[in-house]
Amino acid sequence: MKALKIFGFIIIIVVAVFLIVPAFLPADVSVSVVKQINAKPELVFRQVNSLKNWLAWSPFEKDTTLVNTFAGPDRGVGAKRQWKSEKTGEGTMTIVKSKPYEFIENKLTFGPDEQGVGSWSFEPVDNGVNVSWTIHVTGLKYPFGKWSGLFMNSLLKPMLENGLTNLKKVAESMPVPDVVKIINTDKTPSLIISDSATMEGMQAMFEKDFG
Repeated sequence: MKALKIFGFIIIIVVAVFLIVPAFLPADVSVSVVKQINAKPELVFRQVNSLKNWLAWSPFEKDTTLVNTFAGPDRGVGAKRQWKSEKTGEGTMTIVKSKPYEFIENKLTFGPDEQGVGSWSFEPVDNGVNVSWTIHVTGLKYPFGKWSGLFMNSLLKPMLENGLTNLKKVAESMPVPDVVKIINTDKTPSLIISDSATMEGMQAMFEKDFG
């Protein structure tokens, strides 16, 4: 009987801790990683700015049950990716801000309630670019969501680091474009016609001027 009372007391303490601790945990959690990539900022930016490119380096692609659909433009603001997975459920990612070669922001949703923001910054350095990837999850629900937030840094940070390592491999293995060269040529007689037209009148203008 005494052992049963002790067991019941332990259960009460465990339940109390499970319910009380998350009341003091934050509903918002941020995880951030940084890595230098020895490639041009423009090249790395384009890898992130097109959501279809993520399939080659994102750490979340190891899930074999993942099914993706894409909507909107191929890159930049409005590009959207929706996923469904037997392991992690469903969610969406939408590019809401895109400043060429400097900054990208993604709106994230996880299931029916939780949401977050993924932000990327690209800082040029001598040998390439420092890439910062941050995921900020908001609205973690009490108590299970807040408990998951407590361990999110230790669970999510290695995945983000793995993603940047993969991105580094992809970007550094891509061929470097040839440098633009200025070539002086002999003078050639030319004719310049200055004209203008609306979008609807472009074809008629070209026919008239080139004729």
